[in-house]
Amino acid sequence: HDPMQRDSMCRWVVVYPFAARNYLRGPAPPDAKEELAGLLNMEEAELLNRAKMQPLLCCDRIRGSMWAGVKTNTGMPSSIVAQTLNNMEATLATITGTVAAMERINNTPLPIAWVAHLRQFLLFYLLGIPFSLQPSFGWATPVVTLVVSIAMLGLEGAAVSCERPFGHNTNHLPMTLFCKVISENVQQILSETECVDSCADISTTIDLEFGSLHE
Repeated sequence: HDPMQRDSMCRWVVVYPFAARNYLRGPAPPDAKEELAGLLNMEEAELLNRAKMQPLLCCDRIRGSMWAGVKTNTGMPSSIVAQTLNNMEATLATITGTVAAMERINNTPLPIAWVAHLRQFLLFYLLGIPFSLQPSFGWATPVVTLVVSIAMLGLEGAAVSCERPFGHNTNHLPMTLFCKVISENVQQILSETECVDSCADISTTIDLEFGSLHE
């Protein structure tokens, strides 16, 4: 395979989760280019920044590097290359589907009728609580009402916060942490691959030297 195309594909695989995060959260942060400085050159970073849907651009670049790398792989049987390409294409389709699923979650708010009904019912319920609790709790009714109100309003607020879980609040998903974990995983896979390649080269060298000794 072509090491240049392999490295290009791995770079865009690492960029993909950052692009998905920026797309789901809205406008990219001001330091987006600096965040990917070690992965993309200035031209690629500008292209990514101008893309309306950044994950789609990453998928196109991954697919392009994948095809170019397969074309240069002449040392393996065509059937194995075709099967490898098919598996990689299926994996890429799965990755694309994950962003589509997150986009549906992000862009599907609760029905306004349901939200309005819930909030109206909650308002009347909390207004009526003191009258129902007063015979049982007496002077402690305001305290009990306050506790119940905090609990009910907290549940409603949590539901609103989790409606779009890809934001910047503490209750939202740690998207940046996920991106860093994926980057570390790709780096580990590449380092292990380089180790295997070096071991294979050493093994080949030993076999050649061993064969020369027998000759």
